Amino acid sequence: MYKLEEVNSEGQKLLRLTNPVLAIEALIYPDAGASMQYLSVAGKEIIGLPDLWAYDSCYASALLFPFANRIEHATYNYKGNTHHLTANEVETGHAIHGLVAKSSFTMDKFEQRDNKARLEFSYTSSGQDLGFPFLFGFKLVYLLGPSYLKLDLEFLNTG
Repeated sequence: MYKLEEVNSEGQKLLRLTNPVLAIEALIYPDAGASMQYLSVAGKEIIGLPDLWAYDSCYASALLFPFANRIEHATYNYKGNTHHLTANEVETGHAIHGLVAKSSFTMDKFEQRDNKARLEFSYTSSGQDLGFPFLFGFKLVYLLGPSYLKLDLEFLNTG
């Protein structure tokens, strides 16, 4: 049986999913794009960072939308219009890795049965995303079983 609990680490909210019978532990960070920052199965670390908070500089397990990599000078043109993103790579002045990697997702549902767990998260843009002229949403679903992790992602154009 899986157990889901909210834990605080260095002032940050994490969700810890455990199953002692299957020796599974997962840590999901809702305020960092609902990224899974740690997964251990049968005592073997599958996903992990030496320092959980290194995510701020490496984007491990991040959802990169609407762009991966960098947008030079945080500016791009689309259909004749110039758009300015937040330059979140301060040292270069570029925009890096999209708009949702550090956004807060809401956990909508947790279900478990037959040694399987399902966690559903969602995010809806407010229309205030600097430089991105479209409304959008995400539904992110983690499915975890004795020998698998599956991630389903649904992008919604809400504009």
